[in-house]
Amino acid sequence: MEPSTFDEATVRSLPARRQALAAARGKADEVHRRRPGEWVVGCDTVVVLDGEPLGKPHRPHDAALMLGRLGGCEHAVISAVAVITPKGRRASAAASSRVRVDALSPARIRAYVATGEPLDKAGAYAIQGHAAEFTRLVSGRFDTVVGLPVRLLYRLLRRLGHPGPAELL
Repeated sequence: MEPSTFDEATVRSLPARRQALAAARGKADEVHRRRPGEWVVGCDTVVVLDGEPLGKPHRPHDAALMLGRLGGCEHAVISAVAVITPKGRRASAAASSRVRVDALSPARIRAYVATGEPLDKAGAYAIQGHAAEFTRLVSGRFDTVVGLPVRLLYRLLRRLGHPGPAELL
């Protein structure tokens, strides 16, 4: 795995679904330029509350504010995947799920933020981590919320002719 240096800020003014797709494509393109001739996968996740993409918190204070807004609410999570083949063929798509966050007291928010987990996470939480205590998948798939919709990735790989084992695709 090789992380991308794509600047996600360049697409943050787009609507949520387009934002996730543009960031996933941008990440894949950036790595593909450095690793031509290889299969490349780029992913991005956007948390959307009342139509507004929340992004990633830059500081603990930002994380606490986001969690305060999410507490007691249901919201959407959109994860996009972009795949580039060794010959440069491309495919991308997005999936969405819905998550409910329990009402959170200021003390609970402080305790969670103090773990460091919310930093650099879309919406300031990781449903697969400590946030499992106060988040619940309402609809969709858990892997979409985690940030890698596996079935979607496999469909894109199959569409592009990936030679991997059939049981994975």
